[in-house]
Amino acid sequence: MTTPGDSFDPYRFWLQIPDGSRPPTHYQLLGLRAGERDPEVIRQATLMRSAHVRNFQKGEQGAVSARVLEELSEASRVLLDPTLRSAYDAKLRPPTPAAVSSPKPAAARPRIFVETEPDIEEVPRPRKRRRRTAPRRDSRYALLGIVLLALIGAVAYVATVALNRPTEAKQAPRIEAKQADKPTAPQNPTPQKADANPPTPPRLVAANPVVAPPPQPVPDVIRLTVDPPTAILALEAQDGGAVAKAAIEGDGAVRKIVADKGMLPLVVAAAAPGYKLLRVTIVAADVGRVVEVLLSRETLPDPFASAGPLPSPWKTKSKRYHMARDFHFLLPLSSAGDSPAWRYTIVQPDDDWAQWGFDDSRWAQGQAAFATALGDEFKVRSGRKGDLVSGAFGRTLWESPELWLRTAIDLPAKIRIGQIRWNYRADDAITVFVNGREEFTELRATWRAQRITNPEHFLPGRNVIAVHAVNKTGTGLVDVGFEWLELQEGR
Repeated sequence: MTTPGDSFDPYRFWLQIPDGSRPPTHYQLLGLRAGERDPEVIRQATLMRSAHVRNFQKGEQGAVSARVLEELSEASRVLLDPTLRSAYDAKLRPPTPAAVSSPKPAAARPRIFVETEPDIEEVPRPRKRRRRTAPRRDSRYALLGIVLLALIGAVAYVATVALNRPTEAKQAPRIEAKQADKPTAPQNPTPQKADANPPTPPRLVAANPVVAPPPQPVPDVIRLTVDPPTAILALEAQDGGAVAKAAIEGDGAVRKIVADKGMLPLVVAAAAPGYKLLRVTIVAADVGRVVEVLLSRETLPDPFASAGPLPSPWKTKSKRYHMARDFHFLLPLSSAGDSPAWRYTIVQPDDDWAQWGFDDSRWAQGQAAFATALGDEFKVRSGRKGDLVSGAFGRTLWESPELWLRTAIDLPAKIRIGQIRWNYRADDAITVFVNGREEFTELRATWRAQRITNPEHFLPGRNVIAVHAVNKTGTGLVDVGFEWLELQEGR
């Protein structure tokens, strides 16, 4: 095993630099060709060589490894600096031979010849000269052939042009001679032929070239879905500035905003009768997306706030009331002659669906009764056998687990002085509302039921009756109506 003091040569064993090049040049240390100037090549070579030499730092040649690493670093520093590299390359070049006009030309040549190759003065030199001159002669011949081909091509081109020129020169005199032989026509005071096709100077077109318009910037487009479709939309700048470079296009439920670059953010103000005013902020992230503009319904005042106290025979001491004999049918049940009309939906509506001001114009229309089977007599199941519900006429098919119904009816001014008798059929459960207030709930299947209440939820004029029906399993039926028993003042 060699030691640092022995004949261990790190340049040969680590860097594969052949013997005889000691000390090695910077290019040999980094494994580069002489004169390499690419900084990236020099850096990569330095990293690779240094990484390889670092593998021997912990061994017996640790000191040698440290010295070689310093030499690699110094070589990289010199070669990466153009000034230092130029000075270093100048040192590596051999001395320039003396010029021909030197005062001692004979002495300079023998000195160089004897120092380099003294044994091959007579034989090797002529052989080398023959080998070097042969390629030069071949290249000279090739260059001479190229020049000859170029001259031949030029002569052919000149000959072709010369042959064409006499033809044109001969034709021109003939045309001029024919025109000279023709008699001169008398002058026309109104030369129409001369003005028919006036010549257009080509220079005028060239003097005013058509300049292509600059490319227009692509605007920002935001799509909107509007509910209700009749809402009116307007643009507002977020800072209160002008929005002249943005506009809302289209109408109905689908619209879009077209804005110039840099105009966002913007605020869209939406308004519709019966709805609350809504403002939606449009930012740059909404470009290319669909923004929902959904207005909420405006809260209506409580219609019962000014209705006053409810007179009744149980609470009024100043007046006495007695029942009239007959009930007045206001909303009848379905029968052979009556088919009340309702608005209905099987999709769960908003929370205010039973209120007086709710818009049910999008709901479907159907006639009572609503049932899972249609016919004059609706057959329902009991625990032991099938029973027929007499008088129930299924006119609108109901096959969903839930059903929401609404209808409106005009009532007389005396409606608040009397009693209400509800008539209903339900399978499985129903909840009845009057003007948004819950009237009663029935949680069991009933085929012919009645319920008497006071008309505290009713108002003179237009009233809204709403019903929520549930059918969990099996057959389903819902049919609701009511009557009014008037109270008359008496002794």
